[in-house]
Amino acid sequence: GDVGANAPPRLNPNVEIRPSMDIGNLKERICIDYGGTLQIEIADDGPEALKNLLKRMEWVVCSAEEFVRESREISASEAILLLAATLYKGMAYSIECMPLVQSREYATKFVECFGEEGRFFTTCDVPDHEEAGIGAWRAVTKHTFESVLYGKNGKQAALIVVVDED
Repeated sequence: GDVGANAPPRLNPNVEIRPSMDIGNLKERICIDYGGTLQIEIADDGPEALKNLLKRMEWVVCSAEEFVRESREISASEAILLLAATLYKGMAYSIECMPLVQSREYATKFVECFGEEGRFFTTCDVPDHEEAGIGAWRAVTKHTFESVLYGKNGKQAALIVVVDED
Protein backbone atom coordinates (compact mmCIF):
# COMPACT_ATOMS: atom_id res chain seq x y z
CA GLY A 1 0.00 0.00 0.00
CA ASP A 2 0.63 3.65 0.02
CA VAL A 3 3.03 4.98 2.63
CA GLY A 4 3.43 8.67 3.30
CA ALA A 5 2.91 11.36 5.93
CA ASN A 6 0.46 9.19 7.89
CA ALA A 7 2.73 6.17 7.84
CA PRO A 8 3.27 4.18 11.01
CA PRO A 9 6.65 4.63 12.68
CA ARG A 10 9.51 3.04 10.78
CA LEU A 11 10.91 -0.15 12.20
CA ASN A 12 14.38 -0.23 13.66
CA PRO A 13 16.83 -0.45 10.72
CA ASN A 14 18.95 -2.80 12.82
CA VAL A 15 16.20 -5.45 12.81
CA GLU A 16 17.42 -8.34 10.70
CA ILE A 17 15.36 -9.49 7.75
CA ARG A 18 14.70 -13.21 8.12
CA PRO A 19 16.47 -15.31 5.47
CA SER A 20 13.30 -17.33 4.87
CA MET A 21 11.09 -14.26 4.35
CA ASP A 22 8.72 -14.74 1.40
CA ILE A 23 7.75 -11.98 -1.00
CA GLY A 24 4.46 -11.27 0.83
CA ASN A 25 6.22 -10.70 4.15
CA LEU A 26 8.93 -8.68 2.43
CA LYS A 27 6.27 -6.48 0.77
CA GLU A 28 4.74 -5.78 4.17
CA ARG A 29 8.11 -4.84 5.73
CA ILE A 30 9.13 -2.56 2.84
CA CYS A 31 5.76 -0.77 2.95
CA ILE A 32 6.15 -0.18 6.69
CA ASP A 33 9.81 0.90 6.63
CA TYR A 34 9.91 3.04 3.47
CA GLY A 35 9.60 6.77 4.09
CA GLY A 36 8.10 7.69 0.73
CA THR A 37 5.20 6.83 -1.58
CA LEU A 38 5.27 3.35 -3.01
CA GLN A 39 3.01 0.51 -4.02
CA ILE A 40 3.95 -3.17 -4.32
CA GLU A 41 1.59 -5.71 -5.86
CA ILE A 42 2.12 -9.48 -6.10
CA ALA A 43 0.40 -12.06 -8.31
CA ASP A 44 0.81 -15.56 -9.65
CA ASP A 45 2.97 -15.40 -12.78
CA GLY A 46 1.31 -16.19 -16.09
CA PRO A 47 0.19 -14.61 -19.37
CA GLU A 48 -2.08 -12.07 -17.61
CA ALA A 49 0.19 -11.31 -14.62
CA LEU A 50 1.55 -7.97 -15.82
CA LYS A 51 -1.88 -6.79 -17.00
CA ASN A 52 -3.45 -7.71 -13.65
CA LEU A 53 -0.65 -6.08 -11.63
CA LEU A 54 -0.84 -2.85 -13.64
CA LYS A 55 -4.62 -2.68 -13.11
CA ARG A 56 -4.12 -2.83 -9.33
CA MET A 57 -1.59 0.04 -9.31
CA GLU A 58 -3.10 3.34 -8.25
CA TRP A 59 -0.83 5.59 -10.30
CA VAL A 60 -0.05 3.59 -13.43
CA VAL A 61 -1.66 4.95 -16.57
CA CYS A 62 -0.28 2.55 -19.18
CA SER A 63 -1.43 -0.79 -20.54
CA ALA A 64 0.58 -4.00 -20.35
CA GLU A 65 1.41 -3.60 -24.06
CA GLU A 66 2.73 -0.07 -23.47
CA PHE A 67 4.75 -1.24 -20.47
CA VAL A 68 6.36 -4.05 -22.48
CA ARG A 69 7.20 -1.57 -25.26
CA GLU A 70 8.70 1.00 -22.86
CA SER A 71 10.53 -1.37 -20.51
CA ARG A 72 13.76 -3.28 -20.88
CA GLU A 73 15.05 -6.42 -19.22
CA ILE A 74 17.79 -5.95 -16.65
CA SER A 75 20.00 -8.38 -14.74
CA ALA A 76 19.40 -9.40 -11.13
CA SER A 77 22.36 -7.26 -10.03
CA GLU A 78 20.93 -4.26 -11.91
CA ALA A 79 17.54 -4.89 -10.28
CA ILE A 80 19.19 -4.84 -6.84
CA LEU A 81 21.02 -1.61 -7.68
CA LEU A 82 17.88 0.08 -9.02
CA LEU A 83 15.69 -0.94 -6.09
CA ALA A 84 18.34 -0.07 -3.47
CA ALA A 85 18.81 3.40 -5.01
CA THR A 86 15.02 3.87 -5.22
CA LEU A 87 14.39 2.92 -1.59
CA TYR A 88 17.38 4.86 -0.27
CA LYS A 89 16.55 8.42 -1.39
CA GLY A 90 13.52 10.30 -2.61
CA MET A 91 13.72 11.18 -6.28
CA ALA A 92 12.63 14.82 -6.03
CA TYR A 93 14.93 16.18 -3.31
CA SER A 94 17.26 13.26 -2.53
CA ILE A 95 15.97 13.04 1.04
CA GLU A 96 16.80 9.74 2.75
CA CYS A 97 13.71 7.51 2.84
CA MET A 98 15.47 4.48 4.30
CA PRO A 99 19.02 3.84 5.52
CA LEU A 100 21.29 2.65 2.68
CA VAL A 101 22.17 -0.62 4.43
CA GLN A 102 18.49 -1.43 4.85
CA SER A 103 17.62 -0.48 1.26
CA ARG A 104 20.38 -2.80 -0.02
CA GLU A 105 19.12 -5.62 2.18
CA TYR A 106 15.51 -5.24 1.01
CA ALA A 107 16.55 -4.96 -2.64
CA THR A 108 18.71 -8.07 -2.40
CA LYS A 109 15.99 -10.04 -0.64
CA PHE A 110 13.37 -8.94 -3.21
CA VAL A 111 15.51 -10.23 -6.08
CA GLU A 112 16.36 -13.43 -4.19
CA CYS A 113 12.62 -14.17 -3.83
CA PHE A 114 12.59 -14.88 -7.58
CA GLY A 115 15.50 -17.35 -7.49
CA GLU A 116 17.68 -18.28 -10.44
CA GLU A 117 14.68 -18.16 -12.82
CA GLY A 118 13.98 -14.51 -11.97
CA ARG A 119 13.63 -12.00 -14.79
CA PHE A 120 13.46 -8.28 -14.14
CA PHE A 121 12.18 -5.35 -16.20
CA THR A 122 12.16 -1.60 -15.67
CA THR A 123 11.18 1.60 -17.41
CA CYS A 124 14.08 3.38 -15.69
CA ASP A 125 17.76 3.82 -16.37
CA VAL A 126 19.74 1.92 -13.76
CA PRO A 127 21.99 4.30 -11.79
CA ASP A 128 25.77 3.79 -11.59
CA HIS A 129 25.61 3.23 -7.83
CA GLU A 130 23.04 3.10 -5.02
CA GLU A 131 23.69 6.64 -3.86
CA ALA A 132 22.95 8.08 -7.30
CA GLY A 133 19.43 9.17 -8.06
CA ILE A 134 17.09 7.67 -10.62
CA GLY A 135 17.99 9.82 -13.60
CA ALA A 136 15.76 8.88 -16.52
CA TRP A 137 12.63 6.87 -17.14
CA ARG A 138 9.84 6.30 -19.62
CA ALA A 139 6.72 7.51 -17.85
CA VAL A 140 4.05 4.99 -16.87
CA THR A 141 2.45 7.27 -14.23
CA LYS A 142 1.43 10.93 -14.20
CA HIS A 143 3.89 11.77 -11.41
CA THR A 144 6.93 13.98 -11.86
CA PHE A 145 9.32 11.23 -10.72
CA GLU A 146 8.93 7.47 -10.76
CA SER A 147 10.85 4.25 -10.43
CA VAL A 148 9.34 0.98 -11.62
CA LEU A 149 10.58 -2.60 -11.24
CA TYR A 150 8.77 -5.73 -12.45
CA GLY A 151 10.01 -9.18 -11.48
CA LYS A 152 8.75 -12.64 -12.44
CA ASN A 153 9.91 -16.24 -12.35
CA GLY A 154 7.17 -18.48 -13.78
CA LYS A 155 5.51 -18.91 -10.36
CA GLN A 156 5.12 -15.39 -8.99
CA ALA A 157 5.30 -11.85 -10.30
CA ALA A 158 5.64 -8.53 -8.49
CA LEU A 159 5.52 -4.90 -9.52
CA ILE A 160 7.01 -2.06 -7.45
CA VAL A 161 6.13 1.53 -8.31
CA VAL A 162 7.64 4.41 -6.35
CA VAL A 163 6.57 7.97 -7.14
CA ASP A 164 7.63 11.43 -6.00
CA GLU A 165 6.77 15.06 -6.70
CA ASP A 166 8.71 18.30 -6.45
